[in-house]
Amino acid sequence: YFEMRPILAKYQAQFPGAVRMVTKDYPLQQECNSSITQPYHTAACEAAVAIRLARRNGKGDSLEEYFCRNQSTLSPASVRNAAFVIGGVQDFDLQYPRTVGEVKADVGLARLLGVSSTPTFFINGVRAGSAYPQTIDMAIAYELKKAGKIK
Repeated sequence: YFEMRPILAKYQAQFPGAVRMVTKDYPLQQECNSSITQPYHTAACEAAVAIRLARRNGKGDSLEEYFCRNQSTLSPASVRNAAFVIGGVQDFDLQYPRTVGEVKADVGLARLLGVSSTPTFFINGVRAGSAYPQTIDMAIAYELKKAGKIK
């Protein structure tokens, strides 16, 4: 997360509108991802929902950054609290059932694409796997060159 942000910012500044990142959820928690057989992140489903809800308030990036910085200490209760305090989410419990359905839809797409871990990157539809940031940087540059943006 923290290594990818500067790479994206660089290309967005150099080539406005040419590069965008689309994220999909693949929480490592069995509650919303039946592919998970062992408990990894006990609050992953809540965190995915919280970020989606915070995005509606324009605060998704702040909440996502908080979760990344505090991943090892997250619990369902702390996620709900951060959603309220940082994300401005007033109705988490009310919105949870519908929004977790959206998260599960992302998990279904991931299964169709053969994703089994996070992060997994695709660049212009080509799977780049869990590549190193430098590899992602080079792949973006390559795609921009193919598109005639870089000479």
